[in-house]
Amino acid sequence: MGHFKSNLRDIEFNLFEVLKRQDLLGREPYPEVDEETARGILDEVNRLATGPVAESFIKGAAAHGMTSLKGDLEELAQMEAAHGKEVLLAALERAEAFSRFRAQDVRSIIAAGTGVAHAVVPGEALIVELPLVPTRSLSDYAIGERS
Repeated sequence: MGHFKSNLRDIEFNLFEVLKRQDLLGREPYPEVDEETARGILDEVNRLATGPVAESFIKGAAAHGMTSLKGDLEELAQMEAAHGKEVLLAALERAEAFSRFRAQDVRSIIAAGTGVAHAVVPGEALIVELPLVPTRSLSDYAIGERS
């Protein structure tokens, strides 16, 4: 695993012990999100941020000279909430295969859906015998003299 260490315990401590956000959960504008759901979301985002796909994606981005991913990573977290973990992971793998490391690239991959080409390892060369055809000189195609 990579060098990234999640601070999930600190985040949960600040949210639920210091700020008492559980007192606000379960009300508008998100009545369906209670404390257990919020902790589950934090746990899933933590797994996404520290998993092998995330590590590979971030290493690839760094190798391509991207020095700031903060805004992109925030957008990726929002995409997981909107589209689900499996869809985002598949899009991240595809983005990495094509060396695309911006959130807008991942968003485009998700929007394209599953009906797009996938990178594959090249196979053997296709060798086809072509039929022989008669050839002509280029002068046969010359335009006649102008009057």
